[in-house]
Parts: sequence; structure tokens; C-alpha cells
Amino acid sequence: MGRRVKVRIETEKLTTIEKIQIMEELWNDLSRDSEFEMPQWHEKILSAREKELEVEKEALLDWDEVRKELLNR
Repeated sequence: MGRRVKVRIETEKLTTIEKIQIMEELWNDLSRDSEFEMPQWHEKILSAREKELEVEKEALLDWDEVRKELLNR
């Protein structure tokens, strides 16, 4: 896998907004990583959920709207 980096973030001192921003930065970085491969079990779960979404589209929430709501708390 690569080198292991030990990082300690004092999360108890962060606000919820700061925690979400850190998660977004990590996710954005991971999603650009061409070495990262989705495990087969995860791909199966996503496929099953996509099929469920076709049936229950009205139950979806827009991420931008959810994010705004979370950031406004």
C-alpha cells in the first residue's frame, strides 16, 4: 500500500462545520486517487442501491440543500 502517516487531529476542538470541511477535503482527494479501487462488495451494494433509487426517487434529498442546512445549524 504506501507509507503510513500518523496524524492526530483534536476533533473535539473542531466545530461540526470544520469536521465536515475536513471530510470533504479527504473525500475529494481520495476520489482523484487513481490507485484507489472500489472493493467488489462495495460495488455490489452501490448497484443494489441504484436499483432501489429508481423506485424511490421522490425520497431523495439534494446534497447541496442538505449541506446548506447542516452548515446553517
